[in-house]
Amino acid sequence: MNANLLNVLKQIVLRYGGVATLSDARRVKALLDDLAAREPRPQKNALIACIQQDFVLALQNVPAGERGKAKAKLAERLNREEGLDKALCADTLELLEAALFGEGKNSAKTAGSGNRFCQACGAALPGDARFCPSCGTAVAPGAATPTVRPAPQSASNQQPVSLAGQDEDTLMGHTYTAYSVAYSPDGRRIASGLGDDNTIMIWEEESARVLHTFMGHTGGVYSVAYSPDGRKIVSGSGDNTIKIWKVGSGRVLHTLMGHTGGVASVAYSPGGCRIVSGSLDNTIKIWEVGSGRVLHTLTGHTGGVYSVAYSPDGCRIVSGSGDKTIKIWEVGGVLHTLMGHTGGIFSVAYSPDGRRIASGSWDNTSNIWDAGSGRVLHRLMWDTGCIASVAYSPDGRRIASGSLDNTFQIWEVE
Repeated sequence: MNANLLNVLKQIVLRYGGVATLSDARRVKALLDDLAAREPRPQKNALIACIQQDFVLALQNVPAGERGKAKAKLAERLNREEGLDKALCADTLELLEAALFGEGKNSAKTAGSGNRFCQACGAALPGDARFCPSCGTAVAPGAATPTVRPAPQSASNQQPVSLAGQDEDTLMGHTYTAYSVAYSPDGRRIASGLGDDNTIMIWEEESARVLHTFMGHTGGVYSVAYSPDGRKIVSGSGDNTIKIWKVGSGRVLHTLMGHTGGVASVAYSPGGCRIVSGSLDNTIKIWEVGSGRVLHTLTGHTGGVYSVAYSPDGCRIVSGSGDKTIKIWEVGGVLHTLMGHTGGIFSVAYSPDGRRIASGSWDNTSNIWDAGSGRVLHRLMWDTGCIASVAYSPDGRRIASGSLDNTFQIWEVE
């Protein structure tokens, strides 16, 4: 068994829990790009296929006694759908199983090369290092359990953050990864969702100081959105729940339960009386804000729902999935299924007039679609990184896109 490959798999699964969110997928893509320089390309292709098709989640949900049969079926799928050698497919699934159910998460693993690896972040540990040079986690010699990192200070203890010598738009103070940010409707506040310590922070835009820290989720916060009136925030989490918070007090008004997978995306309707959520359980749910009850459950995706958005008139919903499709929904069901990407869909956004949809994909492209007919109007190509996020300018004339090659592009729509 290739020790380097196994440790990369451990990074993916133990650190990030597989591809549970859009942000996880970004990291996994970066890890795989790095892996390509050291591992045979067919193995890398097999890993990418496993991740895109949620094989990690499939194995996690199988009882121990049925794992062998499940691996055989998944290996057959990998061989059939990707055209890879059967032995390679079987070996890849063995590595995934080892990463999922092998040594415990909170220990330092000694690989065949004699190197030790921090299981908090996966970085190599030099010699008898007591602390990881990458993330600072304490690791005792001989694979002792790392100490828990301290949580961020509460809002009452947070000091205003000085921006001297920095870009004026940089808010410093996070100790953990911020997976999602959202402006309040008046532009005076910013909400950020943290994936590693399960909190939401509310920042004052002008002073860059933390006003509130909301705590209550038991999993990473992967998506946050303000209500149109700015009085509430909705959050989606890896703990499979959605919470609606009162902005002024940080009180939880509702905890919405019903998804059986992590909630990767949430959005308010333009009128503020509905919330749409997309989950790794392949469903989209529409919730009534006042009562917290589910009004509709939309099914049809097969690869997890990573992004959802309301049309400007609130009559339709667009969704992007790891199954490489985009769906446009009305209350009665699917209106269009848009196909054209060759990779999972990370992000979708309506144009301000509702006539077009932009999508960002793992295949390094961003498509602009006619929302009425489902036809591709333009394909924006980016050679060096998949498109992880897209957004329209307020006038609808430009699209901003963020890529995994650490670049940010602005495109002219016409």
